[in-house]
This record gives sequence, C-alpha cells and structure tokens, in this order.
Amino acid sequence: MDKEAGYDPQAYRDFEQSGWNRSARRYANAFGRSTAPFTEPLLDAARVVAGKRLLDVACGPGDLAAKAGSRGADAVGVDLAEEMVAESRRRNPTVEFHQAPAEALPFGDCTFDAVCCSFGMHHFAEPLRAASEAYRVLAPNGRFAFTIWDGERSVLFNIVMGAVDAHGNLDVPLPEGPPIFGPADDGGWEHILDDAGFAGTHVEEITADVLIESAERVLDVVDTTVRTRALIEAQTPNARTLIHDSIVESAREFERDGMARIPTTAVLVSAKRPGA
Repeated sequence: MDKEAGYDPQAYRDFEQSGWNRSARRYANAFGRSTAPFTEPLLDAARVVAGKRLLDVACGPGDLAAKAGSRGADAVGVDLAEEMVAESRRRNPTVEFHQAPAEALPFGDCTFDAVCCSFGMHHFAEPLRAASEAYRVLAPNGRFAFTIWDGERSVLFNIVMGAVDAHGNLDVPLPEGPPIFGPADDGGWEHILDDAGFAGTHVEEITADVLIESAERVLDVVDTTVRTRALIEAQTPNARTLIHDSIVESAREFERDGMARIPTTAVLVSAKRPGA
C-alpha cells in the first residue's frame, strides 16, 4: 500500500491492465474513434513533425503513433496491456510497439524528441512517476503532451453517470485508484509536471463532437472502458437493464444524419523538458 497515494498502485495497475486486455480487440472501433478529433492537436502540442522521434505512451491500438508516422515522424508505441500491444501491431505492422507500464518505460535516457499520451494519464496508477519517466526519456528541449477528458463537460460521461445514479448505485466496491479525471485540485497537472522537472506547462480545452454510429452503439463505447464498465457490471441485473436503456434514450437526443454526435471537451496539457 502506498500511504501517500492512499491505495495500492500495483493492485490498481493490475485492474487497468486486465480491463484493457479485455477491451483490446473492440476498443479501436468503439471508444477509440472518440479520441480521433483530439489527435492532431495533441501532436501539434508536442511539435511532432517529420524526422522527430516520438513515443506514444498508453498507445492503445496505435492510432496516434500511426498518425505521427504519416507526418514523417519516427514513432514508437508502448502500452501496459499485452493484448492492446498485439492489436496495435496487427493494425500497424510497420510501427514498433512495446509492452510496459508508463511508470517504467523500457527506453534509455534522452531517447525521444516528443512524448505523447492520448487519454491515458488519468488511468495511470502513479501519474507523477509516469510524468517523471516521460521527462527521463525526453531529450533536452523535448516536449511532453497529453489529453484527458474534462469530467464536468464530458456529455457522454455525464449521460452514463446520470443513468447509474438514477437507476443503480454509484457507491459500489471497485479497486481504489487515482481520481477518474486526474488531480481534483486546481493546477494539479501543473504541479505534477513541475515536480517531474518540466517547464512552461500550458493547459487548454478542446471541444469536438464524438461521432458514434448510433445511440445504441454508445453502449459498445462504454463497454470498452475499464472503470465505467466495472461500475455498471457491479449493478444488479435489473439495474443494468435500466441503466442501458437510459443511456440509449439520452444518446438519441444527439442523433443527427444517422450518427450520434455527442459534444465533449478534452483538456490538452503540454510542457517542455528544459535544455541542457
């Protein structure tokens, strides 16, 4: 047990690893599409251009690494879940991928010009250790950039949590871990990056429509998450049915032109490793 964190980081890491292994094959065609509108801004924040060496941490199915490769960057991906690594290799056979936790990256010091993490930092058992590892593998003047969901302005998350609150129980036993959307205090991410050694932290918000094939497919998206899926699975069978029906009904309000277009907001954080 990590007394400072208030939970057992390894137990939480095991929970996340198991969950993402379970989701690997379905994630890319479900929740993975939800992250697509935020990929280019994330690469821009890390200043990923042709010739740069990029590490994509918590790479999932490898979409961001592949997009960086299309810019001419030399991209490498790493993910905690071995099944997700296998899926990323299957989908992107020309990109190099590794299996490892963000808190213990299998790369030498000063290896990369940029490190990106697409919606992964709030899943890490030890965010400060993950940020410190990103700092370690970055070359001087290299940039670290990551996205997380804005919990208050994430319409999809609020739809799901509202359904659980109305028809189930939010207080169910789940493995303890970090706050679901990252540090709860103002400036929390800036403090973490400062403690890791970064400078010039910049935080901005990006709003885009998450596109899902239909209101019913929103359930597929939710089912490829880890903590939210575990929360719903912990409900009684009757409550799960009511929760699913409520999610679909709420999502139908956002259907247009045959798609569910759900507006959501991400937080984009970037910083630099100071030069030598």
